[in-house]
Amino acid sequence: MSHLNTPSAVHIDETLTNLTLSYMTEQNYIADQIFPTVEVQKQSDKFYVFNPDEENREGDVTRLAPRTSPAKFELSAGQSQYFADIFGLAVDFDDQTLGNADAVLDIRSRKVNAAVNKMMMKRDRDFLDTFFTTGVWGTDLAGTTDFVKWSDGASTPIDNMRAWKRDFQLTNYGLKANKVLIPQITIDTLMSNPQILGRINGGASIANPAMIDMALLASVFGVEEVVVMDVVTNTAKEGATGTPNWMAGDGLLLTHTPSNAGLDTPASGLTFAWNSVEGVSYGLSTESFTDEALKRQGVAEEVQVKMAYDMRVVGPKLGLFANDVI
Repeated sequence: MSHLNTPSAVHIDETLTNLTLSYMTEQNYIADQIFPTVEVQKQSDKFYVFNPDEENREGDVTRLAPRTSPAKFELSAGQSQYFADIFGLAVDFDDQTLGNADAVLDIRSRKVNAAVNKMMMKRDRDFLDTFFTTGVWGTDLAGTTDFVKWSDGASTPIDNMRAWKRDFQLTNYGLKANKVLIPQITIDTLMSNPQILGRINGGASIANPAMIDMALLASVFGVEEVVVMDVVTNTAKEGATGTPNWMAGDGLLLTHTPSNAGLDTPASGLTFAWNSVEGVSYGLSTESFTDEALKRQGVAEEVQVKMAYDMRVVGPKLGLFANDVI
């Protein structure tokens, strides 16, 4: 298969429109579905972190005798820091290739869409490497060691989730776990678990079973939302045989996620988005360049895709990660 960057590669004699297939997919990227995004003006800066033990300590309030003043207490504040790296990818086109390209190929849209797809994959990979792993949250659990794996017919995922949520609420002074991220491979196994089937049987009769299943599962687990991680990626090098695989492995992430990030608003994690540089944003930005310097190189247009962000665990106790779930 030749690159779409030469005149001969973008034109085939008598190509049939309905035989031109694109492998661009609309994948369910999750990096902005779990934690709030904070827009920042500087590439790096510090932010405060607080100690909930101090705010929820009993015993500080005392009875006042006549002519006495109430006792005072203090709250401490630590600091952490973010640094928003800029990530980018570019594609270009020359006049001859564009001039000879079959209209059905739509080379410009295909290459730009592919660049966007790769950028979104990068963002999700960073999310998984930062949050969906052991050693970063207040609670780490492992199948067999801490609970019966959910692939075992004798397992009780609903009971497990209730116990985890109860411990979560106790550890965090009443703050409740309200979102859970579950990879597709875990969902597939969970959907055949006897305890789960006994609670959501009948969902398949509704118009959109997949969506309803997740709503039912969220209700059964007692959380606001179950987010499914089902992105498929290719980790092979260019030119090597493709190796499609699920991006997320076997696991589960339980979090406390506020609707919006803000001062004194507890959250498990945050994404700091640096939007102060022209042509850069967390959500994804694209810029088209057609200057004289490019023309001297034979390039008719260059399209650049960029993002700038940093992902941080800001409330370690406000997260639970379970590994080897199935």
